[in-house]
Parts: sequence; structure tokens; C-alpha cells
Amino acid sequence: MKDFLKSLYFGDRYCEKMEVHREKVIIQINCISRIEPENNEWNYYTKNDIPHGQLTFEDVSFFEMTPNMLINDEFYGIELIAENNDGYCFNFQGAHVLESGDYKEVNAIIKCKTFYIFNPELGEKITK
Repeated sequence: MKDFLKSLYFGDRYCEKMEVHREKVIIQINCISRIEPENNEWNYYTKNDIPHGQLTFEDVSFFEMTPNMLINDEFYGIELIAENNDGYCFNFQGAHVLESGDYKEVNAIIKCKTFYIFNPELGEKITK
């Protein structure tokens, strides 16, 4: 999972929408880029871009955002905190822009059994 997350690039990306359901959380990013496999750098590599890619967390057992606001602007990144037989624990960060134009940094912790990126253009789940 750590290698999968390291292959994702979120620089200058923003959250198009965020859906929170009882046991599922979806974060749609305007474009999720993949790091160029040969040199482990993004380097404006666009071949494997996923437009409107959805970070999808299923069988969610815990979800907390601090402050309690959805991300509606920049998405900074995601990291794996723990992985075991019960699933995964992730931390992700982004920004929430207020009507006044000010913004708040948002930090989230989520525990889930399943994580993947959904590519809406191709209708496929990406796990590696």
C-alpha cells in the first residue's frame, strides 16, 4: 500500500467533491497523476493521469476531520499510518475555503478495510 500511495501525485490538485456515507467516503480530485515508474518522479508525466479520480474508502469504521469541515479546495496528500488484518488507517490533508475567502487547513483520519482509486472514465478500480 505504501508503494501505491507513493505512486500518486497531488501537487496543485483540488477536491471537486467529497461524499461521506455511513461506511464509504469518496474524495474526487480534479486529476490524480501517477509518478513516472522509471525514475520515481512526477516530472510532468501525464500518461497515467486519472481525470476526476476518486479516492475511495470502503467499510469505514472510523472517520474524523479536524476541524469538522469537508475539503472543498486544495488536496495536499494522503499517507498510510497503519496496515494490519483489520485494514488500513490513513491520514489526509486539504483545505476548506470559507465564503469570506479565508481558508482552514483540514486534517482527517480514516480507518477502512478497502481503499482504491476509481477511474470514472474507464469505470475501473485501481489498487496498484
